[in-house]
Amino acid sequence: MAQIVFIRHGESIWNSEERFTGWDDIPLSEEARPVLSDVGLTLLEELYKFDVAITSYLDRSIVSCWEVLDSMNLLWIPEIRDWRLNPRHYGVLQGMTKEDAAAQYGQEMIENIRHSFDIQPPLLNENDERNPRNDIRYQKIERSLPIGESMEDAEVRVLQFFDEVLAPLLKEDKRVLISGHEDSLKLLIKRMEGLSTEEMLELKLPPAKPIALELEGDKVVRKFIE
Repeated sequence: MAQIVFIRHGESIWNSEERFTGWDDIPLSEEARPVLSDVGLTLLEELYKFDVAITSYLDRSIVSCWEVLDSMNLLWIPEIRDWRLNPRHYGVLQGMTKEDAAAQYGQEMIENIRHSFDIQPPLLNENDERNPRNDIRYQKIERSLPIGESMEDAEVRVLQFFDEVLAPLLKEDKRVLISGHEDSLKLLIKRMEGLSTEEMLELKLPPAKPIALELEGDKVVRKFIE
């Protein structure tokens, strides 16, 4: 039986500062690592094992994965890194506190951007040094890269990842750990469980809280692992 465990990365420095993070590569907070190590021990106690681990291109996703796998003595398993698992790109808002963004653009606009499906943030200028094209890790990617996304925009690339990477692994009954980001994980859960957009938007995925999805035929069973 195919099995997948999602875990949103541990708390980053900007999470604790209430900043829009998006594709900015911000490290984990000091408190995050021991929490993630405990997650690995919990998964081990619950008899979870993995054949492959998948992360985004961002350090907080990668290091979170390592901390979990280290506690499980599974650092040796294959890892896949895919930029399409990166979180939603927040355009010019990245790096701003939510308070400062509301002061500049208006509270209503910021709330609409954060909680809607189809509203984009203000986009980066193509020549902005923060354009992902200026980051060495993305320079060999031939597909277009975002300079600001709605959740609807991000869904396109996340579903490409599902079809091209995750679905084939699940067909082979692989046991998969994905260390990712709230936006991309919610979109994967939406796809796998057949949720409506409204149901997906209402999902809450706390940092470092593993969620198991077990596939029983066409049925997907979701549970938080305590």
